Amino acid sequence: MKHKRNSTKKRIVKQYLNGTSVNLLAQDNSIPVSTIYSWIKHYGPLRAKYVPRHSEKQYAILKAEYDKLRHMYGIRKEFDNYHKDSRRRRLEFIYMNKEKYGVHALCEALEITRASFYRYERYISIPTWYEDRRRRVVDYVIEIFNESNGIYGANRIAEIVKKKYNEPVSKGYIRNIMSDLGYYSKHSIHKRETELRAYMRNTNNLIKTFEVMKPNELWLTDCKKEYIYVEKKYVTICTIEDLFSRRIIAHSYGQTESARLVLKTLRLAVELRKPEPGLVLHSDRGSAYRSKVFNDYLLRHGIEHSFSKPHHPKENAPMESFNALLQFEAIAHNDYSSVRAFKQKISDYIYRYNNELQHSRLRFMTPVEYEERYYAGVKSHSKHRDRH
Repeated sequence: MKHKRNSTKKRIVKQYLNGTSVNLLAQDNSIPVSTIYSWIKHYGPLRAKYVPRHSEKQYAILKAEYDKLRHMYGIRKEFDNYHKDSRRRRLEFIYMNKEKYGVHALCEALEITRASFYRYERYISIPTWYEDRRRRVVDYVIEIFNESNGIYGANRIAEIVKKKYNEPVSKGYIRNIMSDLGYYSKHSIHKRETELRAYMRNTNNLIKTFEVMKPNELWLTDCKKEYIYVEKKYVTICTIEDLFSRRIIAHSYGQTESARLVLKTLRLAVELRKPEPGLVLHSDRGSAYRSKVFNDYLLRHGIEHSFSKPHHPKENAPMESFNALLQFEAIAHNDYSSVRAFKQKISDYIYRYNNELQHSRLRFMTPVEYEERYYAGVKSHSKHRDRH
């Protein structure tokens, strides 16, 4: 079949629109019926697409679904991060807002079954036996504490409750109740204030406001104990780290965390680095670091001692971080045949840490490389200053 011109196609479509049947047009022009239909579709008038209409019932269903989704969105917006909160928190939120949103919508929005919520509602509405008992004991504690003018502590009150009211209670149970009530014995308050004053006298934390600008300004030290199962012996590792470059500048071994061990490590560091007076050494409050022989050595060499607060290891965080690395990379995954093999492995790891391991705080340089870059910069700066 030869290719028809657009004018011919339009003429045939116009004849169809004027009432001539497709079959007759196909016979007269020797064209397939399907071709004429395709021309009609292409050149004929545009027709609106059929849009099905919903019944009133279907519309009501769609509207209810839309209202439900909008309702759920409002609930989840008010209870932010609902999927991260615990199941109990979600149940409490449903209980507090059931009048506002309704139980069905809340349960569906927060992914809690209604049976679970109703079970929770029954649980909180009926007081349990231990809640009744706690209310009784609270009344006893208030009465006894006031009668003693705030002198009796948890131990005495527990004994009185057992004897006078025949209520079996422990000292810890009474102590928790007194803590909730804000009751403290006058004796314990005096003791706590005395301990606080002693703590304030002995606290000497210098690193909180200390900015390290060069090597040998601030050293950190700590001890770590490990058990060697083969020889059934403890080995204590004492290390000193320069905070400027995070370099381990000295380490030594002993059986316990003794004054002799920490002093030996400090002597090694001082002989190696020869620091100027004004160096600060930060440690925890262990007895070895508070010993007279250790602090006398610090005074003789012009080193100031800084302490962490009791129970605050984060103040010595860089040293603790190194100990964690040492534990994970050198100790945890190795079985040592002897104490000698253990010491050799630790020494090898410290050498590798200083010379090969890159540190993110040091712009991904090794501690040794970081110090070398610093001294090279100081040297070039002094030469430039001499020229001018």
